[in-house]
Amino acid sequence: MIRKRIKPVILLACSLVIAGGAVGGCSNSANSILTTGSLFGTNKTKTQAAAPVAVKSSDRVIYVAAAAARAQKCGYVFNPVALQTNYLAYEAQRGVLPAELANLKAIYNFTVTKLGRVIGPKEDYCSAARTEKIKGNLTRYLAGDYSVPKSKKVAGGSWLDIGDSPPSREVLNPEWIKNPAEPQTKRVEQ
Repeated sequence: MIRKRIKPVILLACSLVIAGGAVGGCSNSANSILTTGSLFGTNKTKTQAAAPVAVKSSDRVIYVAAAAARAQKCGYVFNPVALQTNYLAYEAQRGVLPAELANLKAIYNFTVTKLGRVIGPKEDYCSAARTEKIKGNLTRYLAGDYSVPKSKKVAGGSWLDIGDSPPSREVLNPEWIKNPAEPQTKRVEQ
């Protein structure tokens, strides 16, 4: 008697699972319909966002060092050694190896020195808009937030003398630090 009741229950459960799979398969949106573009990898929808570019510690160190150099140029009173020490401690907490920390320290020192030489003779460097941006970045870095600022498209200029956002996606070429014959910046595809 129990066998007679179990068999219809099993059949009903199996039919519900099959029907659910069929309905689920038909409920896809128009974006996932099979097309020739999807077969060859050219079917991109407007709603698909580009994958965020991973920020490496070698990128982050340049932003922090540049903010320190700019703040020193514009006369902000802060402890640059403490900023560097706290930043390197942050990177160490993130799991950066000691050899890489030494490399980050060298990049930091080089960036501060190089940027100081470039912007040092510029009398009109510390404009109101620039000092506002420098103050915001410096305050953030001194508070322990070492995130890279969002990049903005900038017409003309160089990454050395504008705010903290490089034009489009040009970044400092790490090879240039080791070998000045290399190009100073490189373009990163988004």
